[in-house]
Amino acid sequence: MQIQCGSTGEHKIRTSIFLLMCFAMAAWFAYDGLLGYPRSNLDWVRQHMNPKPADLTFDARVNRRHLAELVGRMKLDPAIERAARESGASARFWMSGQTIRVDEGVSKADLTAVLGEPAMVHEEHHWFVGPAMYARFGIRDDRVRELEIAESPEHTEGDIMGQKWLALALSLLGAVMGARFLSVVLPATVLDDAGLKVGRHRIAWDEMTGLDAGQYARKGWIELEYRRGGRTRRVRLDSYHIARFEEIIEGICARLNQPSPLAPAAAEQGHQSTDDRSEDRRAPDEGSQSA
Repeated sequence: MQIQCGSTGEHKIRTSIFLLMCFAMAAWFAYDGLLGYPRSNLDWVRQHMNPKPADLTFDARVNRRHLAELVGRMKLDPAIERAARESGASARFWMSGQTIRVDEGVSKADLTAVLGEPAMVHEEHHWFVGPAMYARFGIRDDRVRELEIAESPEHTEGDIMGQKWLALALSLLGAVMGARFLSVVLPATVLDDAGLKVGRHRIAWDEMTGLDAGQYARKGWIELEYRRGGRTRRVRLDSYHIARFEEIIEGICARLNQPSPLAPAAAEQGHQSTDDRSEDRRAPDEGSQSA
């Protein structure tokens, strides 16, 4: 005797739908974080540029950390620094979008080493554009003499990073669901002469003591009781998860010489309750295991 099966078609469909949803949403968030939000910010940057370029691209190196590093290497107009300290915004004043005079600036080579090549050069102005911000440096005699840095109010650097983290989280969830999908698709329940294999559990015939069908009519599952290590244990046999559920139960009952709990009325009720159990599932009783 051997009965081998995987999960039910309904369970496979629901798991595959959830798996596809995870990866579709991960792709959506990844697109927004990597391309969608930055491209949208380019329209905002173009409004501040003069002349307005027809083609504009962004460079991920133009970000808060790199710009803060560059500004930290410059000596700004003392009056501006003093005003910033008095306003309590000294940590962010250089992101305000205002033109700030520089007493001692870095060279153009220093800028390109950190930020890459400028998106546009017009007269003395060198524009660097990132996913969430722009920086304009006025350069004279190969030194920065003024700067203007601003972050998009629509899609900030934090917003963009949030989209990337969501994409990563959903990708990891999708990977977990992918493993779950394989366990649903591949045969996971086998009843043979050695006993029952359900999921990761293997139960020999001489360990089995009976079936508890108390939850079958309402929940659609039956618990197989067995003795191991001096303790009574249980493993759940779920009609929603096992494709050949009735054959498995009938086979166990025949081998244990016990009456089948699958009376016609109870079986009909059990199948009718299957559609609702995904919304009303309970944790296994203490000492029981779910298959």
